[in-house]
Parts: sequence; structure tokens; C-alpha cells
Amino acid sequence: MSQLEVDKIVPQSGTTLTIGDSGDTINFADGQNINIDTNTLYIDSTNNRVGIGTASPSVTLDVNGGTSNTVAQFNSTDSNCNIGIFDNSTTGIYLSAIGDDFTIKTASSERMRIDSSGNVGIGTSSPTARFDTRISTLTGKVAEFHNSSGYGIDLTVESNSGVNTISSGTTQGLAFATNSSSNERMRIDSSGNLLVGKSSLDYTTVGTIIRSDGALFSITNGANTAVFERLTSDGDIIRLGKDGTVYGKLGIYANDLYIGTTDTGLKFNDFGDYITPFNPNTNAERDNAIGLGTTSSRFTDLYLSDGVYLGGTGTANKLDDYEEGTWTPTASSGLTSFTISDAYYVKIGNLVHVDCYLTGLTGASSSNLTLGGLPYTVTSYSMGVISTGSASPAKEGRFFFLKGNTNIEPYYANSSTALRVRYTGNDTDNYIIFSGEYYTTA
Repeated sequence: MSQLEVDKIVPQSGTTLTIGDSGDTINFADGQNINIDTNTLYIDSTNNRVGIGTASPSVTLDVNGGTSNTVAQFNSTDSNCNIGIFDNSTTGIYLSAIGDDFTIKTASSERMRIDSSGNVGIGTSSPTARFDTRISTLTGKVAEFHNSSGYGIDLTVESNSGVNTISSGTTQGLAFATNSSSNERMRIDSSGNLLVGKSSLDYTTVGTIIRSDGALFSITNGANTAVFERLTSDGDIIRLGKDGTVYGKLGIYANDLYIGTTDTGLKFNDFGDYITPFNPNTNAERDNAIGLGTTSSRFTDLYLSDGVYLGGTGTANKLDDYEEGTWTPTASSGLTSFTISDAYYVKIGNLVHVDCYLTGLTGASSSNLTLGGLPYTVTSYSMGVISTGSASPAKEGRFFFLKGNTNIEPYYANSSTALRVRYTGNDTDNYIIFSGEYYTTA
């Protein structure tokens, strides 16, 4: 018989009706479930579920591919293949294959695409990078990365010539790390301070701080704190200003450092080991134009190991020595001892000025008076004034600085007679005062 037509096939309770040969059957079991070809298709009539590859479907459609990696396949005979997902009040969501691209549509518009190169586009059907997200307006937020409390990072774009923004939560900072999140390299804290190489606003640990008020701090340990390099041409490297006007400069000219303000500065020449007055505005040296100090703003001490040129640059203008101090007169003849009340000298260059006040004269004799102990050797004959005396009228005279030694020889005024100390009677001399200058080569 080639065909059998019946209105109804009803199995007896507790039995199974089988149609077909073994291995290719449709079984209608008691309870009216349908099992086609041993769980290839199973219809659970009790729970209204369909199982493919399983006799225990847990949802409306439950597909179990077993060891097969491809569980389901949907084909279309044209370039598009769509799978629609709907609830009872929406236009649906479509998962689509367009060529080798995968798209997701909501409200009948494409929202995301993964193209054949693996690029993901959100808001664009032609992603040009691994992740390409766009908005339909010229400005606005393109991405948010937040935690469950709403804190996180926002990405906002602006139109041409605008400023794009990466922002964090109200009280959060923004950190940048390499290798892993534990290797933080840079941070913008919640107050707008930029920290490089450090994570807190302190001034004792290594790192760089650019504060939101504009202040810059760089802290290193045993290394250069800052290096400023200018390539190719001479000129300013650092400019210091106030209210938009430059008042100070530091730069390089002819491989030498200069520092100054407007036309007044100094240049340091390491080749010749000297410092010259310099005009930072014109990059030129200034001769005889810059002073050092003023009448009301003076320096204190000046230490020189050689000399200073005063009033000119010739040898005769060089002052190479100045000193002052005390010296110790000695009695070469005419006296045996005395008390030195005062004995000072001043040496300016090769010129020596001496003065002396001797008291308590003892051992006076008839010998001519000769005093020694000058602080420097005399190199040319010169004269000074001398006075000896007591309560009686003093004797005035002159004395000679003797060339080639450190002695003086007194003489009476306007006379070639050597001066002697009075040592008898009421005229006994009890002091000697003299003063004069001489030259030396010391």
C-alpha cells in the first residue's frame, strides 16, 4: 500500500506510537510530547519548549550541538541576512550579516558594526580603527567608562578648532600608567595639578609638579634638575618676565653664557677665564658702560688675588696691592729701648706710609739716632718728618729712608746735623714721633 489516510491515531495509555523504521522514527509518547529521530527535534508539550539536540529543553528554544562548534547557521540568498529580536512594543533589534560585516540595528538604524578587518564601529558603518566611535553631532560625549557609582572617565569631542576632553569624576584624578596600572607615570589630580613621576603633591620626593596656579617644581636625586638646550643659533634660552614684558634673559653667545636684563648683563668667557659687561638685547659687549653698585647700594668686601686697573688700562693704572697693619720699630743706635705706643703702616701698590709714636726712651747716648724695623725694604731715597722732646720744647727735624734697608736716619730741620736724643738734665727727651712715605718693590 503506497498511502494511508486516517483522521486520528490514538495510542493507548502507557504506550508509544512509532511511525517509521528503527533510527528514522517519530514517537508520540504518552503526554503528547514529540520526539523526532532520537532527540534531533524534541517538542515538550507540557512546557511549550522545543529542543534541538536535547530532550530536556530549558527555554523556549534550546539548541545543543554536542561536539559541533557551529550550533546554528542562518543563510540568505542575497547579500543581507537578518535575525530579528522583538518584544511586544518595539520595532525590534536586528543582528545582520552584510557581506562579511556583522551589524546590530535598533529602532531600524544601524548602531554597531564589526567589519571584515575586525574593526569595531559605533555610530559609523565604516570604522577606520580597531575601535571607532562617533556621534551624529559636531560636539558631545562619545564615551563613558564608569563604575556602579557613576565615577569614571568621559570622552567628549568638539568641532573644528575646539578642545577635545578626557574628564574624570568631580573629586577624582586622572592617572596614566605604562606596562600595568601599578606603574603610574603621570597624574592630573582633582585640583588640576600635573604630577609626573609621582602621585602626590609634595616637594621632597623625586618628580615634576606643574601646579594649577602655574608654579613649576622639579625634584631630582643626585642628577640634573633641568636641562635647557638651544639648537643651531645663539640667543636667549630662558626669558624672565612680568605682565607680558621680558625683564631678564639667560642665553648663549659665541659658546659663552650670558645673563642680564634688557641692556645690562654679564658674559662668562671660559676660554679666556674672564667676565665682561654684556648687552643681552643686542648680543654685544658694552665697554665702559656698566657700573658695579651705587652710592646707596654698595657691595661689602672684594677679594682679588692680583690687581685692579683704576682710571685706565695701562700698566701705570694697575693697583696690585693694598694692606694696612702695625710694624715694630727697633733702635739701631742712639737708644737702647723704648715703648711702642703706636706704629702703623699703609701700603698702596709700591708706596708705603709709616707713622710711629715711641715713649719711655731709655739708653740715650751721644750717638746719632738710627731707627730700624720698617715693614718693607726701601728702594729709593725719600724723607719724612720727626719730632723728639719732653715737657720742654720739642726738636723738629727730618729723616731719610735709607735705600736698600729698613732704617731711617733723623736730622735737624734745615740742617745736615744728625738728630740725637737728649738724655741729660731737664731736657731729657721722653718721646719720638715721626711720619713719612717711601717706595718699595715688595
